Amino acid sequence: FEANPSLVPPLQRSLALNANRTQIHLNAVAVGKQSNTVLRLYDPARIGNSSFYAHGWLDKTNWVDVPVITLDDYVLKQRVDRIDVMKIDIEGAEMDAFHGMTQAFSRCPPNVILCELMPSAVSNRADGAARPTEIASFLKSRGYLMCAISTDDGRLRRPELTVSDVERGTHIVNVAFVRSAFLSERPDLVVN
Repeated sequence: FEANPSLVPPLQRSLALNANRTQIHLNAVAVGKQSNTVLRLYDPARIGNSSFYAHGWLDKTNWVDVPVITLDDYVLKQRVDRIDVMKIDIEGAEMDAFHGMTQAFSRCPPNVILCELMPSAVSNRADGAARPTEIASFLKSRGYLMCAISTDDGRLRRPELTVSDVERGTHIVNVAFVRSAFLSERPDLVVN
């Protein structure tokens, strides 16, 4: 899913160049809590940092409206019955996406959710943008553990991270939320 219209053409070119080696389907929409709506994406020229929340670092005079779909609607329409890994990097709109996938969490919960968290030290974060505590609590209630990602080999670090660990950071932190049952099945993915 790519909400930023300026990123869709390069992604389409990449997919065309790799058509015989991949099964990627590009969806030029945002994921959110309600389908068939439109969200304002602020500062689309700011690749990698545009957002549906008006963070202080964004140009709020430059925006584009983007169509929205819930992951529940997508999973149902595409008959998805399994989600191995989900990467979500949507600059504070994570809870909106999660609220739009309540049925998916029941029917085909992702084994791993890779997520970027913004600690409080990230200045000029917009009011209403998802906080690490909110994201971690939501996913913990669904059976996920929050793990650091090893910079050496990409494996998941144990013991489990806490929100305090994340909040001590001064920059955005990449974490993996992993279903505890999946960790039992794949101990090779963990380093202590």
